[in-house]
Amino acid sequence: MMNPRATPPPADFKEFWDKTPPAYASSARHPRYSNQDWLHNLLNIPRSKMLRRVANHLMANTIWALIVYSLYNSVPAFAKVKKFSFVQRAHVVLLLDQCRIFIHTLHVLLC
Repeated sequence: MMNPRATPPPADFKEFWDKTPPAYASSARHPRYSNQDWLHNLLNIPRSKMLRRVANHLMANTIWALIVYSLYNSVPAFAKVKKFSFVQRAHVVLLLDQCRIFIHTLHVLLC
């Protein structure tokens, strides 16, 4: 059995991250997040630019999921359908929507 005092100390990755260049040359060097940053980041989610950018799509997907869930639980005809096939159909609709948005984004970027 290994002596707990003989275990090596945890690795210090700060030096590694400080020496590693950013993934892209245009990326600014930012310090790594610490544990204290989590609360600050969670409290700032409502003011996030990224959330504002994807809010409509996120809301549409959430509403669609709630509709599918409520139909499955309230309409007897939907309850008879196998769960896997019903959920699979809902996923196909969401996937097609995602593909449509991706193709539109590519079209906007390339044209």
